[in-house]
Amino acid sequence: MKIEINDNSLNELKIKLKHKFPLLTNEDLTITNNDLQLMLRIVAYKLRKSKDEMNEIIEKI
Repeated sequence: MKIEINDNSLNELKIKLKHKFPLLTNEDLTITNNDLQLMLRIVAYKLRKSKDEMNEIIEKI
């Protein structure tokens, strides 16, 4: 799951993910050490989604 995204799109992505999946917390959507991939893995784990499913969700958002 290698996704590149700019800061504006990242904020928009976080808002849309949180809106679509209310069980996500701000902590789940926090990026540490500029590691977007880690955040996406955490979200995928919490939502019980595969990498492919997460890629589809992000593409649709």
